[in-house]
Amino acid sequence: MNFYQEVERIPLIVRTPAAKASRAVEGRVSLIDVLPTLAELAGAEVNFPIDGMSFASALTDNADAPRGKGGAIFSEYHGYRSPTSAYMTIKGRHKYCQYLAEPCELYDLENDPRERSNLLEKRSHQRLQRRMQAEIGKILDVAAFEETIREYNVRRQAVVEGLSRSCAIEREAKDRIRRFRRDLNEPWWDGGEYMAREKVKQAAMLKERLAKGPDGSGAALRGEAPVKKGKRP
Repeated sequence: MNFYQEVERIPLIVRTPAAKASRAVEGRVSLIDVLPTLAELAGAEVNFPIDGMSFASALTDNADAPRGKGGAIFSEYHGYRSPTSAYMTIKGRHKYCQYLAEPCELYDLENDPRERSNLLEKRSHQRLQRRMQAEIGKILDVAAFEETIREYNVRRQAVVEGLSRSCAIEREAKDRIRRFRRDLNEPWWDGGEYMAREKVKQAAMLKERLAKGPDGSGAALRGEAPVKKGKRP
């Protein structure tokens, strides 16, 4: 997992019925901004706490996104069974990646858009690092959050080990997940049975193609040279 711009800086394309012409907005937006934006466009009210900011005015009034060009963006990663999480924030021209098990990274995106030079290799940028850490601290308490994640992973691992030691429990768990997906109208997940059937189907199709040979004559499977149509062998 990494936070390079190729992963984080994904173009967002929005089309609204009232749009008259296409245009590019320089202000930064985040995925958490989509919900409040759609709610505002629909005239609905979000009645629970959210961190996102609506950019509906950028779609209807030719305004910039509310975060602006140098607004703060936050991202996080919590992989299952990963020893620690990872956090990233961008503010202004700088990007800070906070890792708890690896060296942290700080980049100047204006002078180093390819993120090749980690500014933290120089002690002169420690004050900037503390400011960027404070930006992450405004969103969450990293130490407390990490403790919660560790407790969750311990419980989840206990469940995984219990399932692996009991065929009956594992079958029951897969059946419950299948019913859960069905109720969510996601029938594609069936505990892995669909993928198993697809592998068998693909293998049969490959065998059939090999049997027919490149020209459909079946010579490839018999070890014969294919006969060209219109000519005698």
